[in-house]
Amino acid sequence: MNKRLQIRRRIAVIFLCSILMLSDVPDASAVTYQDTYITVQNDNNIVDSVFQLLPNGKLLGKKNNEYFLLNKELQVISERYEDIYEDNYEEQRLFVKKDGKFGVIDFYEHILVPIQYDSIQKLSEGRYIVQIRDKYGVIDGSGEVRIPIKYDSIRITAEGSFDVDLNGKHGIMNGKGMLIIGHLYDWITPISDSLYIMKQDGFYGIIDGKGNKMLMVNERYDSFRELAPGKAILVQKGSYYGVISREGKQILPVEYDSISLLDHGYYMVEKKNKHGVITTAQNEVLPIIYDYVELLPFGNYKVMLGTKCGIVDEGGWVIVPVAYDEINVIDNGNLYVVYKDGLYGMYDRRENVILPLEYGNISWLSTFNYYIVTLDGKTGVIGNDAKEIIPIAFDGLQYLKDGFYAWKNGKQGKIDLAGNVDIAFTYDELVKDVTGGYIIKNNGKYGMIDHRGLLILKAEYDMISEVSYEGLFIVQKDKKFGTVNIYGNNVIPVQYDNITYDNNLELFVVTKQGKSGVMNSGGMLVLDIKYEDLRLLSINSASLGQGKPVTGKTTFAMGQSMVNWNMVKIKSDCNLYKKDNIVDGIHTKLKTNMEVEWIADTYTGWSKVLYNGKIGYVKNSSLLMAKLSSYQTTVVTKSVVFRSKPEVDSKNAITTISLGTKITIISDLGNWLQIRYSGRDGYIVKSKTLLGR
Repeated sequence: MNKRLQIRRRIAVIFLCSILMLSDVPDASAVTYQDTYITVQNDNNIVDSVFQLLPNGKLLGKKNNEYFLLNKELQVISERYEDIYEDNYEEQRLFVKKDGKFGVIDFYEHILVPIQYDSIQKLSEGRYIVQIRDKYGVIDGSGEVRIPIKYDSIRITAEGSFDVDLNGKHGIMNGKGMLIIGHLYDWITPISDSLYIMKQDGFYGIIDGKGNKMLMVNERYDSFRELAPGKAILVQKGSYYGVISREGKQILPVEYDSISLLDHGYYMVEKKNKHGVITTAQNEVLPIIYDYVELLPFGNYKVMLGTKCGIVDEGGWVIVPVAYDEINVIDNGNLYVVYKDGLYGMYDRRENVILPLEYGNISWLSTFNYYIVTLDGKTGVIGNDAKEIIPIAFDGLQYLKDGFYAWKNGKQGKIDLAGNVDIAFTYDELVKDVTGGYIIKNNGKYGMIDHRGLLILKAEYDMISEVSYEGLFIVQKDKKFGTVNIYGNNVIPVQYDNITYDNNLELFVVTKQGKSGVMNSGGMLVLDIKYEDLRLLSINSASLGQGKPVTGKTTFAMGQSMVNWNMVKIKSDCNLYKKDNIVDGIHTKLKTNMEVEWIADTYTGWSKVLYNGKIGYVKNSSLLMAKLSSYQTTVVTKSVVFRSKPEVDSKNAITTISLGTKITIISDLGNWLQIRYSGRDGYIVKSKTLLGR
């Protein structure tokens, strides 16, 4: 175990001992700060939930739908608001709502933007669109008016200018509030930094950034949008489309059912339900005869005639005959796996047959450029030359980084990349490869073996679950729970009614005869088994007590070092769906500004959330906070301090990350990013990265 983990665990023991001392104090309300952890003890029921810790040591609390600031004794030290939510963590700003009006305060309750607006919308660079009655304007972070509050609507464009509506006519203001295009148009929107599409008296046109007309179209089009920046504009009339240049010259006549611009400058078109590819001179690259066309790498196209697929090049030359039920493109467009009548084969992009149409399945192993294939019900691995790498003699193969899980005669084992047996075929199932070995299953029971197949634990447990990177496992046998290490040694005896593990604090909550306590990963008891209600919460947990009053009957532990706020607000009224679609039914309705606990991003435009005890799904567009999937990358746009905690403090500075550096994102915390840099985890300000633009 490394030194950092030893220190963390010693701190955990210290802070848990402080909980014991607090739990014996009657009528006490306090927040105790340790180096890494916070403990909370509350007996006077002043607050229902504590949902955020501020850098100045204050907390945000809530009771009876009122929000306020608290000190560490859990005493209310601010006015009570109808709502409080974060504006800018680094600049210490909070949105507040009072008597139906909105404003901005800092973490010390100084008013930065007067609480007088009917609505307030945050923009970049410390600006806000504000509303008073039915008029809109723009103010800066000190409340100074930048655009007068007199407009019927204000919309910020992707280019950073403002589309302002006055008495039904639209104009454009720059970021400094100067009117650069007058209020003359029924509709206006930018298509580049200096060009705008507008509509005036039923006609469309293009004007430059000074309002000069570049083009007036003498026909009434139903739509008018840019295809290629500054070059091609897609126009629609009725149900037909065409293309004109920014000077108004016809590129393609208005006669196509659909038009899309391909990367290399050709146009994919649809006409009378048939597809093809043409040039700007309307020369046919592919005749408009296909039921489907898709551009592939190297200028080839996947086409369909009826239900059959093929591959053709730009001259219409057939690479793969249009005779297959399906074609999948692999190896960056170099290879085509074809499927017909239940069998698979493979071509390369030069018309060569690599594998004949005789296999039950073909899966590409990109790491080695090999293929897992099935032939006559048996599975093996072959190379590009169709020669066997691993004999086609197994019932099934699953690729691992150093070999394959393999099935043979109803038993599972493991073979290396050359087909040699690493683990004999003696198990019903190799459940999981873990640090230094494998969990196995035989006759419905679980055990463990090492990487050589030598037995560590007999298959006699009802459950084995890995709980940490150190090789600790929770095991269950005869309805009792305990833990073992990677060597099969008992760490926590198998005698408890339940065990749960907190990965952030690296501690176990153990339960026996209805009482709970806490053990560390070495099996040492650090909190006596005497509590009826015991929960270990990281500070990313939604609220203390999950919306219930925080009372002295409950002990909480909060890990400040793992900040990752999981409570998100609903942006506008929406539904909580049972699945990440609108087909499988609705749990309940969610109202604007309600809070839900964010669980995970489905990467399909939905988030999995918890609300009122129900797990469901909400569209990401309905949430005020967007999450990132783990381990994405971004680029630093300004030099930024890499910190051990997500707060501005000279004591937590680790180093400076230079402009242009690529970093790995672990999680998005709103105004901060948790990142991995030079092999270490820490935090940087989001606004100084490409992601924060």
